[in-house]
Amino acid sequence: MGRRRAYGNWIVLAAAISSAAMLAATLPPGASASSNDLGPIGLGTVVVDDARSHVLVSGPAANVIEVLDFSGALVATIPDIHGAWGMVVSGHYLYAAESTAGAIVRIDLDSPSLSATPLAAGLLEPRWLVMTGGKLWTTVATLPCCGWGTLASIDPKSGRTKVFSQNYYSPDLAVSPGAPGTLFLAEDGLSPGAVFRIDVSPAKLRVVASNSPSKSSARPPFCRMASAIRVSRIPRPSPCRRAGPGCSLPGLTVATAALTSPSTGSANRRRSSPRRR
Repeated sequence: MGRRRAYGNWIVLAAAISSAAMLAATLPPGASASSNDLGPIGLGTVVVDDARSHVLVSGPAANVIEVLDFSGALVATIPDIHGAWGMVVSGHYLYAAESTAGAIVRIDLDSPSLSATPLAAGLLEPRWLVMTGGKLWTTVATLPCCGWGTLASIDPKSGRTKVFSQNYYSPDLAVSPGAPGTLFLAEDGLSPGAVFRIDVSPAKLRVVASNSPSKSSARPPFCRMASAIRVSRIPRPSPCRRAGPGCSLPGLTVATAALTSPSTGSANRRRSSPRRR
């Protein structure tokens, strides 16, 4: 046991030395590692703007994006980005997801004002944001609860938006310059986790590879809504619970024209009307 613990300590020490060496090698000449307390902004995501030597940090709790230089000094604050979360730098533009406003905004990084221009709206809790295949990709909630979400693509020029039907549990996104036209999606809320490699080049998304336990009991149950959702009232956030073929919320009424059973894939026709509980 003592020998195993000693080996573990040596591994941790070697990793720390390697990390410090890598950090020193990547810093510009004369620069040193530093930190900056940004206050209670609520950390969303971090992106690097290499062209301007800036680091951008989204703060959803304060509705801001903080701009820092490579030494950690605060350069500017971009205000009124509601629920600021996912970000992408492309050319001289910064794209950001407003998770609480349901929108994607565009910011000209060469403009002194750094003001945000709306690009797309009407999205339910957009969070992660990446760019591949010439389009922006974000995750949007399927219902205002439960953790289930889907993908939406946004044209960075016109703002044209397309929401896809396949659902994932707590989806997270990543892209790679070495895999153009490819989207990597991880279902963060699952254990064991599930990862998907998705080809976004065709009009219809195609899963190229996955380790998803699609038939496993580890995946939470989901009600796939085959029609638009009509919500009568939402007094407060509340966890979703199973109720027959549909999902029900305390104080929330969801009406759908058709439901798809997750087990059989068959459509069950059902008509309901909003009612007060």
